[in-house]
Amino acid sequence: LAVADEVYSPGQPVWKEAINILKDTFMKKKKRTRKKGMFAPTNTVTFTKWLPDNFPVEGVMCGCGRHFKTPTSLLDHLRRKSATARKSLKLLKKNV
Repeated sequence: LAVADEVYSPGQPVWKEAINILKDTFMKKKKRTRKKGMFAPTNTVTFTKWLPDNFPVEGVMCGCGRHFKTPTSLLDHLRRKSATARKSLKLLKKNV
């Protein structure tokens, strides 16, 4: 660990709200309701729209140990994860 690396305490708060919204978005992508021949998503709040507005200033840490300072970098990281990895995802907010 370099001096610049931030060490996270075991009491790090888990960002449950983000995980729940992500799981809803992720689970409902397959099930779509048919409306007037168009495919409309069943949930209105998508994780990609919700995240930038609610991203903590201090940044977020993924359960795998990576720290993200922007919503875009976090989304890119989540896109690379496998479906099984996303199901057991942990996002941690930094203690202030």
